[in-house]
Amino acid sequence: MGIIADLILFHPYDSGHWGFDCLGGTDPTTYDTTNDGRYLRYVVARLAAYSNVWWSMANEWSFVGCKSRGVDSAHLQSPAPVWDELFATLSAADPYGRQASIHNGNLLYNHSQPWVSHVSLQGLEDRTTTIRSTYAKPLIWDEVQYEGALPCCAWGSLSAEEMADRFWWGAALGVYVGHSETLLRPSLGDDSQPLWWAKGGALIGCSPPRIRWMRDLWEGSARGSPFAGVDFGTLAPSLETFGSSAGPAAYMLSAAPPRAFHFLRFTRLGSWTLPLAPATRFRMVTLDTWAMTSREAVLPAGAANVTIEVSQLPLHVVLAPASPASPALPAALQDAS
Repeated sequence: MGIIADLILFHPYDSGHWGFDCLGGTDPTTYDTTNDGRYLRYVVARLAAYSNVWWSMANEWSFVGCKSRGVDSAHLQSPAPVWDELFATLSAADPYGRQASIHNGNLLYNHSQPWVSHVSLQGLEDRTTTIRSTYAKPLIWDEVQYEGALPCCAWGSLSAEEMADRFWWGAALGVYVGHSETLLRPSLGDDSQPLWWAKGGALIGCSPPRIRWMRDLWEGSARGSPFAGVDFGTLAPSLETFGSSAGPAAYMLSAAPPRAFHFLRFTRLGSWTLPLAPATRFRMVTLDTWAMTSREAVLPAGAANVTIEVSQLPLHVVLAPASPASPALPAALQDAS
């Protein structure tokens, strides 16, 4: 099915039902990891051979009170000696070196540790740029809330538009984004609700087809995709003011010099002028990420810049090299709103 099984090994919501959260006792000062180690080696022996398996050491690790010895809640990135020991055990037992990370609650684990392959981030989206540069590892927004209609919880009540837009927001910052949904079926009681978030089954929301369209664009498989042929390893994220003193107007992903590719997610209304690489003829593609449509124009050969009028948000624009056969506009495109 092409699905990664990101297995959660520990979590703080056991409440005594199965006992996997606190196998070494409930007192953090005397916590013994012997049974945890036996459990981890067993899980690795049973499941590591499957090539689609990743390890998530814990969901919201900082809320597992029994494993909190040495944790310092005064700092966002806290020491976590018990979790360090468990990671070392997991890493030593796994002969395949599967991807491994840990999902944060109110505190961040030190993702610079050698056994962590990527940053698994919940919330803190506004700190993504700093977190990426601090750890220099791939970053996944593992919980950006869910398309749904849960009356109890704001985290389960995103509109489809908000859910789909999370993917474009993350992409503009150079990170990956995860999806789920918490939509309720009519005429079913709470215990009978097959929430995809918890039980799988069929996706019924309106965001999945938009996310699929986005993926097809970025993979270059969609017809006319402006991302076709892009080497994403050369792209670097930035926050751009375009000369304004009022703060960033856009998130931008740009190729290395001669900077002949840009993806922009505008965050402020206004008129913004972007300098272009010399001797490059650009096609400009404006994306309607909800309607799943695009509008394209080709800039004049040798255009030194392009001015984009942003009259609504969000707005996503791609500037990519044009085909030599593409007809040129008589003047630089001035309106891409």
